[in-house]
Amino acid sequence: FSDNKNYSLNDALNKFKPKYIIVCPGINAALYMNKDVYISELNKFIDFMSTNYKDITVSFVSIFPITTGTLSLSYQENINKFNYYLAEVCHNRGVNFINFADEVKAASGYADGSYFECTSDLNCGFHLNTAGKNKYIDYACLFTDGLEVIGVNINKKNTYSKLLIDEEYEVLEYSNHI
Repeated sequence: FSDNKNYSLNDALNKFKPKYIIVCPGINAALYMNKDVYISELNKFIDFMSTNYKDITVSFVSIFPITTGTLSLSYQENINKFNYYLAEVCHNRGVNFINFADEVKAASGYADGSYFECTSDLNCGFHLNTAGKNKYIDYACLFTDGLEVIGVNINKKNTYSKLLIDEEYEVLEYSNHI
């Protein structure tokens, strides 16, 4: 944020009062959680938001696919299953589901490597590069009015990203908060 401060999710929601929140469970959910815990955590978050932030529209975005040559390819099957569970919870709870995974998959069913990067700071092949981030922003704007979105990666660290977009879908600000 422009004030260079880190905020808890509650503080960020209260301070910036976004109209939308886009939640991405993240790859670790599919790799390390069991189905029942995953579904329970999704429902807890939906309950929390519907109780405490009734004016914010919650959307969930699918877990991103992996590229070949990164993690074991068998993980993609689990990611697909967890995206199905996510879509099912969203359907049952009346919450928006954004299936971005299919937008960045190659014909092989794995991630299209042109949208992902590998750096010394990131694990290879399942973090978006600039092209992937731009595609994500463009796709997310189809489900919002394009003004302000706070994106959340559900994990024990309560991290989130802030994304401000103007009426022409130009990024005004993007920042990660851990």
